[in-house]
Amino acid sequence: MKEINPLIESFIRSTMMVMNTMCGEIEISHEIVEEKTESVRSDIIGVMGISGNTTGTTILAFPSDIAETIVSMMTGYEPEELSESDINDGVTEALNMICGNSKAIVADTEYSFSLSLPTIISSSEYKIGYHHDADISCVRFNALGSSFYLYITVKHDNEESDESLVVVDESQHV
Repeated sequence: MKEINPLIESFIRSTMMVMNTMCGEIEISHEIVEEKTESVRSDIIGVMGISGNTTGTTILAFPSDIAETIVSMMTGYEPEELSESDINDGVTEALNMICGNSKAIVADTEYSFSLSLPTIISSSEYKIGYHHDADISCVRFNALGSSFYLYITVKHDNEESDESLVVVDESQHV
């Protein structure tokens, strides 16, 4: 079995913990997938930048049905009572908690980082640009009869940089 980078492991552990804390003890599994070959349908995307010894982005991508279910479980409101703003706020809060917990796990390591403010994108068609030599990890989480995704892109502070980007066209995924 391939060893998982400690930073990626911290995000996986944090996601599992946050989902179980916010949604009650739910059955949740995960697997690291090949980002370029995995089809992903995501309607609500939370993005948070990381900087410091490690720089990059964390992207939490949900189909609308699982985002609605998770936010409903987090808030205690019925899904039909939730507005688009409520769902966006819930995804933002989940992303904040995941990234904050991961930050605490790696605080005293070579992977330490600071966080930006989160941004929410609501669309089923989008493109994401990544630095061409950034390490990109995609983790699929299976819970509540559906899947959601966590993308972690990182470039360590000591690596040489150039400004070219690789663009992943998510509008081609179903």
